[in-house]
Order: sequence, then C-alpha cells, then structure tokens
Amino acid sequence: MRVLLIAPRLEELPNIDREIAGVVNSGLAVRLLNGTVGRVDVVREISNGEYDLLWLATHGVQEGVYLSDGILDASSLITYAVSNGIKSVFLNTCDSVLVANSVAQSAGVDVVATVGPVGDREAFQTGALLAKHLAEGNDFRAAYELSKPGRNDSYIFLSGAPRTAPRRGGGGVDTQSAMLAHVEQQLRRVTTLIDGDATYGIAGIRKDLAQVLAMTQAAQSEMDGLRAELRSVSTQLVEERRERQQLREMLEEERRQRIAIQVQMDELSAALKSLGANMPSKRVWYQEWAGPALSLITIILLFYMMGVLLQ
Repeated sequence: MRVLLIAPRLEELPNIDREIAGVVNSGLAVRLLNGTVGRVDVVREISNGEYDLLWLATHGVQEGVYLSDGILDASSLITYAVSNGIKSVFLNTCDSVLVANSVAQSAGVDVVATVGPVGDREAFQTGALLAKHLAEGNDFRAAYELSKPGRNDSYIFLSGAPRTAPRRGGGGVDTQSAMLAHVEQQLRRVTTLIDGDATYGIAGIRKDLAQVLAMTQAAQSEMDGLRAELRSVSTQLVEERRERQQLREMLEEERRQRIAIQVQMDELSAALKSLGANMPSKRVWYQEWAGPALSLITIILLFYMMGVLLQ
C-alpha cells in the first residue's frame, strides 16, 4: 500500500516522531512530508505521486487540519483525494469527524477520523498499530478494527462507498451517525473543559464553577435578607401610615366637635340676649328714678359749694 504521510512539526505533539517511525518502519511504501509542511508541498506530492492512503498526523479543528502555513480545509482534502485516486484517508487529529464525513461523502473514500480530543499517546498507539496491520495485508477497515482503542470512544470509521439502504453490521455510517458522533464529541469537550485533562494541560473549571456557585448562593442569601428587611420596613411604613391616618381622623373629629360646641354656645348666647331684651322690669317707678335723681342732687350740691368757696 502506498502512503502519503503528512506530519508537520508541531510542538504540541511530542510523540509525533514515534508515530512517524511506526508508519515508516511498518513495511508500507511511505512518502513522508515532515518538518515545515505547507499547502504547496502537499499539492506538489499529490500532483507527482500516486497513493492509496492519505495519512495526516497533526492537529485538527472543525474547519480542517493544520499545516505549517494554516488550515487545510475539507474542500481541499476532497480535491486531493479525487484528483489522486486515493482510496482511504486517516485523519489522526482531534475534532475531525465533520471534515471526515465531508471527505467520505464527497470523494467516495473510506475515512478513519476522531470524534473527540485524543491524547498524543493514544494517537501514536493507534497510528502505529494501523500501519502494522495494513503492512500485514489487511484492508483499511480490517486494519482499523484491529488497531482502534479497546474501549473506543475516540475513533470512527466512515465508509465512502455509495449505498441506497442502511448497511447492517458493515463499516459505513451515514451523515446522521456522523452528526451524532459530533454531538458526542462536543459533550466530551464540555466535560473536558469542566473536569480538566492532564494530557492536554487543561486544569478544568469545576473548582471555579463551585466558587461561582457558592458566590451566587451567598449573593442569593443576601438578596433574600434584603428582601426580608424591605418587607419589614414596608410593613412598618404601612402601619405608620395607618396610625397617621387614624390620628388625622381623630383630629378632624375633635375639630368638628369644637365647631358644634361653638355653634351651640352662639345659639345659647343669642337666646339669652333675646330673652333679656324682652323681659319686663319688676321694679316700681320711684325705684327706677331714684338713681338719676340722686345723681342730679349731687351735681347741684357740688355747684353750690363751689359758689360759696368762690365768695
């Protein structure tokens, strides 16, 4: 089997040399692109050589796989596979299921890809075993079955063979299965982000989430306390408002009573005045004239004495 192995030098993959050695020393006919590998280098090899298997050992993302000069997208991989007559593709990268599905469906080639983060050691082991079983004469699907991890939740086989009905027990998975694998991959990525993964140097955010939760609960408790205090103050204000209203009503009632008493007193005074003006005198006539007469006699005596004194 003729293999084009593309393995650009990346510091994040310390075991890449071991994987390369395993493939090169397996007995397969391998053309290696290693070190600084750009798109131009890949196009040159695809144009000049003939290969059965395109093997990429590098980093992967949902948009494609990394070369030294950027991302090689799914469209380019499809073009390379079709133009060179490649029958199989091995994407020994992370997050490659969507790219792999596009390549399998559009180029009609079988693809082995990852459905989640894969540790460098696991990638090396799977790659080395796959090369070994291919060199022993197994076809691509059989070699995959013999080399995939024992408790496999990292790799998937996508068949590029056309089909009109679902295949039972075969090696193909349809687009729906690929999408399901992608969902599982995203769930694993979230779990890795939360719990951490020492293989990738991810510390995880579970402790941070716990602290945030504790802070949120403390803030909620404070808010509940503030709400209780506000309810208490509101109740006091309502009670004070009720007491002030009662006091106003009492003052208003007292004012009305004072007005009513004043009216009654005015009415009584008017009645007394009216009664005094209309009441006849019970004294005889000389009693009524005694006062004025005495006053007149007193005045005459005063004038007489003044006259005597002047003489």
